[in-house]
Amino acid sequence: MKRKLLIKSLVTNLLVLTMLFPCYTAYAQQPITNPISKEESQIGKANRYVWKYKEINGKIYKRLYDLTENRWIGDWILV
Repeated sequence: MKRKLLIKSLVTNLLVLTMLFPCYTAYAQQPITNPISKEESQIGKANRYVWKYKEINGKIYKRLYDLTENRWIGDWILV
């Protein structure tokens, strides 16, 4: 008898809870994209530099290269 009463109360509680907290379907929103220019996208980013080396007539030269903007910085320097 106690068992039936316990089961009835559990079922009743579950039904009441499903009525109090109904399930809703959530739909994903499409991503919003804003076109950003190259100048705006590089704000806060540090440039990356690397030394490039070459040998001419047994002498070694170096020159700084900017990897971020793909350009040379300065002239060739004899090492």
